[in-house]
Amino acid sequence: MKYEAKLIDGKMMLISRDIKVGDKVKIPQTKDNYDNNDFNIEGIVNSVGNNECNITMNNSGNITIPKKYCIKIIGEISLETTWIEDGDILDEHDLTDRNGDWVSSTPFSNYKELSAGYELRKRGIWKIAVRCPTCKKFH
Repeated sequence: MKYEAKLIDGKMMLISRDIKVGDKVKIPQTKDNYDNNDFNIEGIVNSVGNNECNITMNNSGNITIPKKYCIKIIGEISLETTWIEDGDILDEHDLTDRNGDWVSSTPFSNYKELSAGYELRKRGIWKIAVRCPTCKKFH
């Protein structure tokens, strides 16, 4: 599976565009917000079509928007991955979890579910390490 690096609120985040019913997603308030990486509205996906998502927004009813504007945040990318830039496409074989100096040797591609470290990533305890293209180690 492919993921994307996206600069959101000053942090490099790993996102997925593989949106499914029940996912918690972030969407922009306007197209200009999307162009500026300002994903300021959260919601839960009710249905997904080929080009649209229907989302229940927190206490604000439902909205149907183009699917391209929906993102699912997987977690924050480690600060030590200095080569990663906004918009980079990353493969699950080159991603793993990191907690301080400890870096997992198990890439996401070997997880039964991507959510293996989700709660810890969500709370900011774990970050996402990326395999360096030069030294081939996770950082």
